[in-house]
Amino acid sequence: PYLPIKSYVVDPKIEKSRHIYPDGHLCLFHKDDKTWSPNTTVANVASWTALWLHCYEVWLETGEWPRKERDTDEVEPKY
Repeated sequence: PYLPIKSYVVDPKIEKSRHIYPDGHLCLFHKDDKTWSPNTTVANVASWTALWLHCYEVWLETGEWPRKERDTDEVEPKY
C-alpha cells in the first residue's frame, strides 16, 4: 500500500510511446505532483489509466500529447 500501483497495457503491447517506462508500465502521474498517496484507490488508478489510453490514441493520430506534460521523450518499452 505504500508504493504506487503500476498499470500496464498487455495486449497489444505498446512498441513506442511517450509517458511510458522501459518496463512497459504507464506514467500516470509525475512523481513530484504528489498525485499518488497511500489512500489512492483502484478506481483512481483505473480512471488515470483510461485518461492515459485516450491521450495515447490522440498522440497516435496527431503526434501531440493532449495534456500538459513535463517531457517529450519517446520510450520503446523492453517487455
